[in-house]
Amino acid sequence: MAHPQTVPTIGCVAHEVDHVYALPNGEPREVAKEIQPARSSTTTGRPLALQLGEIIRQPREWDITDDDGQGRELVPALWGTVAPAVTAATLDRALANTHSFNARPETVDMLPTFRQAWAAGRRCIIQADAIYEPDHRLETKLALRAKGAVPTRFSRAKGEPLALAGLSNTYKDAAVRFQLSYAMLNINAARHPLFRHYHRPDEENRMDVVLPDCTLGDWLMAPVARARELLVPFTAERWTAEPERPGEPHQAALF
Repeated sequence: MAHPQTVPTIGCVAHEVDHVYALPNGEPREVAKEIQPARSSTTTGRPLALQLGEIIRQPREWDITDDDGQGRELVPALWGTVAPAVTAATLDRALANTHSFNARPETVDMLPTFRQAWAAGRRCIIQADAIYEPDHRLETKLALRAKGAVPTRFSRAKGEPLALAGLSNTYKDAAVRFQLSYAMLNINAARHPLFRHYHRPDEENRMDVVLPDCTLGDWLMAPVARARELLVPFTAERWTAEPERPGEPHQAALF
């Protein structure tokens, strides 16, 4: 599973948004703050695995903000899709389900967690500076004298922000308030020159979908029948891969 690193600003025209979600007290929310942990369990008080991040989306009729519905907006959302059918009694279990972090094009229209959001076209963009993948190759461990898998930072070769393809959904929290959650879309990377070398040897090679700048509008607004056409690999020459040496601090939080 890839782990996105937070991005400090909305830095290029292709990623600009027209509306930034306001905090409950009415104060404007700073764009792309460092991602913070999700709230604790409603029943046990223990921290949950999911994280609060931000997504770019096109406002729709089920919008939970006060936006007028025009243009893109940046809104806070929980990483890990929570299906609308989840009840207060099963919410904690759903929030702790790490399988809801990523959706696959092969099954996104069939799995209960994702199919309603996919059918409704609730697609979003997750902006990040980088993603992380584990390198389990023996030669990498020996070269860096690492005892375990080596976290590898993937970013765009020219330094632009990543625009990751996502799927968002609404759910009701323990206080019966509507909240947003999201998942990242990933695809098979068995033939990708770069990403086929990552993950465990006994796991399928997957990679997150990075949307080229020219397809951002299409991803947010295209008919559902066309959406899968946009889920294609980002070519190897457009990536920079940087393994982290043991003892080096991470540049932001790894989820």
